[in-house]
Amino acid sequence: MDRLDRFREIVKCLLLERAAISRPYLPDGMEVTCLFDGESDQYALMTIGWMQGERIAGTTILIRIKNGIVWVEEDGTDAPIADDLVEAGVPRKSIVLGFQPPDARASTRFAAA
Repeated sequence: MDRLDRFREIVKCLLLERAAISRPYLPDGMEVTCLFDGESDQYALMTIGWMQGERIAGTTILIRIKNGIVWVEEDGTDAPIADDLVEAGVPRKSIVLGFQPPDARASTRFAAA
């Protein structure tokens, strides 16, 4: 398996794990789902449903793979997905925290871009 295929499998596995962990804690009417688009290398964990009469739909985690780099574009969790990516074998230099301003990325433990 080449490097990009390995990154894709890691991302999908981690998102599926996060979905499975969160399901038992969701209120009635809410669900969590994973969206995988292998052609454009975009992967998301979304929460959707109804709560207290209001429609809720939002991206909890959004990851894109661009030019061989894993971009964490959104992470609305208490346990950063970037740390799990590293633990699963993605090198820090291959991860960009896209939700951080470009000038602040150099001070993270991850790639600047």
